[in-house]
Amino acid sequence: MHLDSSFFDEAGHILAGVSVMAADQCGVTLYGLDGRARTMIALRADGLAGLSVADARGTTRVVLGVDPAGQPALLLNDRNGETYWTTPAPPL
Repeated sequence: MHLDSSFFDEAGHILAGVSVMAADQCGVTLYGLDGRARTMIALRADGLAGLSVADARGTTRVVLGVDPAGQPALLLNDRNGETYWTTPAPPL
């Protein structure tokens, strides 16, 4: 199963999308005015939850997650998408 719902402004630019991918993951994506995905929130059936934030170029810069056991993690990427800081271990 794959379900999608998208929301657009009056000019036809995508603003947000809600997706259910198979039976094990769902998510919400927010888009910039240029149509690039900027913020994503995801939840899997096993309890893994995450938030990622991209810069204006579409490069993921921040990932915040909580694993099924409740362990949080934070990952920061540089402008090239390379991880330069993470705690306690790479999330997601």
